Amino acid sequence: MQNKSSMNKGILLAGAIVVALLLLWLAASLAGTSVREQEPASAPSASRAVPEEELNYDLQPVMGDRNAPIRIVEFGDYKCPACKRWTELVLSELHEEFIADGTAAFYYIHYPFLAPDSELAAVAGEILYHMDESAFWTYHTRINELQGEKDEAWANESFLTRLVERDIPSIDAEQFRAELKELKHLDTVKADMKIARKFRIGGTPTVLLNGQEIEDISYEGMREAILSELSRQQAQAAK
Repeated sequence: MQNKSSMNKGILLAGAIVVALLLLWLAASLAGTSVREQEPASAPSASRAVPEEELNYDLQPVMGDRNAPIRIVEFGDYKCPACKRWTELVLSELHEEFIADGTAAFYYIHYPFLAPDSELAAVAGEILYHMDESAFWTYHTRINELQGEKDEAWANESFLTRLVERDIPSIDAEQFRAELKELKHLDTVKADMKIARKFRIGGTPTVLLNGQEIEDISYEGMREAILSELSRQQAQAAK
């Protein structure tokens, strides 16, 4: 009986350890949505407002209705682990609650500062956007899902071409490969970088809501900011 009791205690202890580890992993993942990858030359900065006319909305990929009253902008780098977490844990929820029904639109601005292949991944995205905007969003999802180690040059020409061939069959892979080799639309990526540096965007993901930087970019923080802005707009309209 004593051996059986000891065995039961051991099983309970092991179960408790597993549960504790899972809770720690979940907490770390959620906490990661508010951690930014900082550009080496930049220091963390206070919340800022960016004039919306400077964001070139008409030239940026958009998810949702361009006429939506809420405009969410992410400055992102496809090699940024925090961007991957934000996309998977926060953007997906924002899409379900606010983007799908036309309340909000999500714009993506490239800020590829982490590595040389960050820029190539951004160029690939711009090529796809100009070929077919829906293909861009497939790419955006898949490259985040397949993200490799930040310090490894995984976002190379071979990887990007295979991704398109396998996951975006609607795109002419030969045209994509040729345009990637010539770095077509690199000027557009450079223009995005110019915006980021002009307004001292210090890291990724940096998220704006109607031009105002959001400090708490967790889902709860974003939801609160969206509802607050909607209330402000309603009060303004009622005057």
